Amino acid sequence: MTKGSLALLYFPGSNPRIATRHLMRWINSCPPLMEELSANRLPYLAKKSFTSRQVTLINRHLGSPG
Repeated sequence: MTKGSLALLYFPGSNPRIATRHLMRWINSCPPLMEELSANRLPYLAKKSFTSRQVTLINRHLGSPG
């Protein structure tokens, strides 16, 4: 799933770039989520999309979108 498409689920009606920025800010401000992403060796910053495992972790920590 692209970062933009997931971000728009969390921030519907937003500009995709702004929504992505907000989502990444949420992710980076959630230490337990960051720890799990690091522990599972799931790089996410440089990629344009999330793996299904990353989406699962994000949903678990940030709640399901919308």
